[in-house]
Amino acid sequence: MNKLAILFVILIGLVAGAFLFPERLGTEGLADLKPPTATIKRNKDALFITVSDELSGPSKITLQVSQNGNVIQTQDLLTEYRNNNTEYFNIQIQSFQGKAKEGPVDFTISAVDNSLWANTNSASTNITLDFTRPQLALHSIQHRMYAGGAELILFDAKDNVELQSVYLDVDEDLRFFPIRLAEADKRFASRPDLHAILFATPRGFPKEKFAPKITATDTSGNSISLPIRITFVEQPLIKSNPNISEDFVNTKIPPLLDEMKNLGLTDPSAEYFREEQFKLVNETYRNDLGFKLRELFRKQGVRPIIPEGPFTRPMAGTLTSKFGEARSYSYKGSEISHSTHDGQDIASVKGDKVMATAAGQVILAQQSFGIYGGAVVIDHGFGIGSLYGHLSNIVVEEGQQLTKGEILGNSGETGLAGGDHLHFEIRIQNVPVTPIEWWDNKWYQDNILLKLNDPELLPQSEEVAQ
Repeated sequence: MNKLAILFVILIGLVAGAFLFPERLGTEGLADLKPPTATIKRNKDALFITVSDELSGPSKITLQVSQNGNVIQTQDLLTEYRNNNTEYFNIQIQSFQGKAKEGPVDFTISAVDNSLWANTNSASTNITLDFTRPQLALHSIQHRMYAGGAELILFDAKDNVELQSVYLDVDEDLRFFPIRLAEADKRFASRPDLHAILFATPRGFPKEKFAPKITATDTSGNSISLPIRITFVEQPLIKSNPNISEDFVNTKIPPLLDEMKNLGLTDPSAEYFREEQFKLVNETYRNDLGFKLRELFRKQGVRPIIPEGPFTRPMAGTLTSKFGEARSYSYKGSEISHSTHDGQDIASVKGDKVMATAAGQVILAQQSFGIYGGAVVIDHGFGIGSLYGHLSNIVVEEGQQLTKGEILGNSGETGLAGGDHLHFEIRIQNVPVTPIEWWDNKWYQDNILLKLNDPELLPQSEEVAQ
């Protein structure tokens, strides 16, 4: 048979195939001579497999698992065409426990498309299998905390391969992250597994919800949790019933409501009664600013810096409105709004100088920050932040490093303030706590330094922190 005859037979075969098996030649009758694309990669604690073929789609996918040159498992992931151009598979790495030993393992996928030509392709990856849970060990001296206060815990967390996450949950809504002490304090350079976590609860937090536990998870998804036994003392919110004057509402609320309209927090065309205006500013605007602060601290993260303590009072003067007040506001004899006071107010002479309570980095400096008015927020490291509100003047910039006692501005009556004063907050990973503890030298010595200077944790030659 000459070449022309051979080509004619092939052509006839192709035409016949197009009529008899149109779907096997590829979409829109095109001949599919391209192999499928195949990828296999690790996605945290799972294998993520993708096989794609634009013209015909995959018809068969097989996974082969090998260790030390021996095939230990072959699994058919797909045995027939399912009218999909792309197939996805997510296989938990833990599913290979009992089939493979810990250590390096080769994973190979083989793919065949649905064309008449049965084009093939393959992809491989090597993964170190780890089925051993991380280890947690608590170093406890004495743990006793009050609602609205903070607590420091030291513990070891390690894994035979690599830790992925370590955190402490107080309940389903409160999660805190640690630092490695070796990154914050050179005295602990020989203790790379030693972690420190500072956590807190809001004032008014109920004892029945208090169930702190540390959880460690490695890169293979192995996880372990360790409950923490702590004496927890409830501190109820302090009830307060301030009366709002008509002059205060007429003076303070309109500009703050305009800010809300510009931010899209209210309907700009709507008309509100004075009571509704106050409620919108005091509750809706306050909640929006709370969300912004939470995002600010989340993005900042927990820096491995332990600030020098105790902290200093940011301004001289008289302590007025207290941390943890549950305020029920009345206007013309009617209760119109509720909120919780998250800081400590300090009143002094008008425009008094305000100082940084501890060294840190300015992460917010705004002349108008909603109900806080002129505000500065400082990150001191270790998840500790401080907020200074109602400032009439700000002399620092975002990103600036401040020393303890450095002037950052002046007190005022901006925002939702009824008179010249400083609104001051301490937050632990965004949870407001009483500043009084942090100004108290004895509290700082007993609850921070005593634990950091525990002789059992320090090498014999190291000096204690001051």
